Amino acid sequence: MVPDPATVVNITTMVVVAEGENAYFECSISANPITPDMIRWSTKGGNVILRENQQFTENGRSLLTLFNVTKQDSGTFECEAYNGILDPDVKTAKLVVLCKYLKYTNSHTAPYISTFHR
Repeated sequence: MVPDPATVVNITTMVVVAEGENAYFECSISANPITPDMIRWSTKGGNVILRENQQFTENGRSLLTLFNVTKQDSGTFECEAYNGILDPDVKTAKLVVLCKYLKYTNSHTAPYISTFHR
């Protein structure tokens, strides 16, 4: 069996939540074989996000939860797939945290909006 390089195949591209809520991101990779240490979440500035905020599933998915977000958490996050073959593959996701005092003008608009990119 010839190992395949790790690549990000799906990522949540944007999450919009109100201040004080939790934000959820998903990143799926393709590789052969797949192990949990192949996926790493970080901020755009390079700060690695703690493992206790991540959940790895056996099929190459990593779920990232940011608890009780504040406006300071807004920004770009990166999901990196790397298994030592070729260069790491990195895709980005954006978090927008709305002021908790913001009123929703459309009652049909959910306070949690997420988009998933394939």
